[in-house]
Amino acid sequence: MADLIDSARALSNLNNLATSSDEDTTIAALISAVSNSIENYCWRTFASTSYDELYPGNHRRELVLRNYPTLAVERVAYAPLGVLRVTNTSPSNQRAWRRLRRRPPIALDILRVAPSAWPLFAPHHYLSAAIANSAVCFVASWQDRPVAFSAWLPFVGAGPKTRREHRTVTLPDYQGVGIGNALSDFVASLWAGLGYRAISTTTHPAMIRARLRSPSWQMHRKPSFAASHEGRLRHATTRLTAGFRYVGPALPCAMGRALLETKSQ
Repeated sequence: MADLIDSARALSNLNNLATSSDEDTTIAALISAVSNSIENYCWRTFASTSYDELYPGNHRRELVLRNYPTLAVERVAYAPLGVLRVTNTSPSNQRAWRRLRRRPPIALDILRVAPSAWPLFAPHHYLSAAIANSAVCFVASWQDRPVAFSAWLPFVGAGPKTRREHRTVTLPDYQGVGIGNALSDFVASLWAGLGYRAISTTTHPAMIRARLRSPSWQMHRKPSFAASHEGRLRHATTRLTAGFRYVGPALPCAMGRALLETKSQ
């Protein structure tokens, strides 16, 4: 614990009273004792201190921190996952090592579903819980559990026939491992295989970064504010959005048609 003031400040408050070395020692002890009492009373640490804290998720966009005010944030992580644990069980062995391995692959089952599947995912979308009734929807399942959802709409405008990404969301317990991007890529490849152009407009920073790194997506509009008169659709005029076009491999046409014709309720 750091003292709230130093001895020089205390003596200044005492009109720079001349003190002996013993009195200086007493003043320093009193400062420490009073500082400790004040912090205990306030349940606060007033000195700048670094914290590493873990909070339960509340599915909201804000967290109330235990310590404030916040001067800086070094790192924010979601669903921390232990990737390495080394245990030394031999008292005679002073060294322990382990070889790191890549994360095992995640096998997903993807089905076309009705828009009625959306309510399970709606509370977790970062912008809106609404969905168009005409959307063509897909769900990715892992071990028979639905984990991600992606909905697409026809693009209204001139040019080649196009499908645009409408909503893509991954349930919180399965975020952070690329499932949402994998589902989005798969559906985009399905449209490409059927002769459509697949486009996506997003304001989510993580998705923008993932698309910029992916060879399957090409940015056709840098992050910017959309003009209010753009087209017949409502565009984001109050937040930065980036536009991408799918340029990756196409799903075989027969496989895409079979998936579209099989709709699960």
